Amino acid sequence: MNISASQQEFIRFCLANNVLAFGDFTLKSGLKSHYFFNAGLFNTNKAISLLGQYYAHLIHDEIIKKNNLKFDGLFGPAYKGITLATTASIALYNNYQYETDVAFNRKEVKTHGEGGNIIGADVTNKNLLLIDDVISAGTATRDSINLLKHYNANIVGMVIAMDRKMPMDMGDGKQLTAAQVLQQEFNIPIFSIISIDDVIEFTRGEAEYQHLTKLLVKAD
Repeated sequence: MNISASQQEFIRFCLANNVLAFGDFTLKSGLKSHYFFNAGLFNTNKAISLLGQYYAHLIHDEIIKKNNLKFDGLFGPAYKGITLATTASIALYNNYQYETDVAFNRKEVKTHGEGGNIIGADVTNKNLLLIDDVISAGTATRDSINLLKHYNANIVGMVIAMDRKMPMDMGDGKQLTAAQVLQQEFNIPIFSIISIDDVIEFTRGEAEYQHLTKLLVKAD
């Protein structure tokens, strides 16, 4: 298989925690899918800790070392992104001694106390990495980017657990994935621990999971 040992480990990790489910699903975006990725099922301290290490490994190796992207903090969109950004930041420090700010938003604007809808570090004029689980249609990502524009924050990249590579019709027979559309629209690189292509390749190569490949690639 062409996928790395770390990616194979992550897919096994997802399967062991039932984060990857197979069948017929209607996503929040309204799109149809033969599988579902639910990061909310990483719901023990052990699983959340290990998940953060996979994010941190990708951020350290691909973003910091390979691409030399500079960032001031991690930003996690409510609600799942809150946990993801937090555990990734802890792993970055514990494993690589890399210090960074952490911030996230609340979906409801708070009108008392400190007010506003940003919690954690000040994001004003900061360079941020956006941390989330998946991209389907990109709506949640756009909402986060538009929110952060109010603080003059600059999104230097996005990190997700899985690239669904959902095709979007661009007209004239041209199709792009949701991630590709976002990359072009906002001029930001998007990094994923795995993609659906990796999952298909993995299940084809592992006898224990070969039956899942048929579910993943079956015709609509």
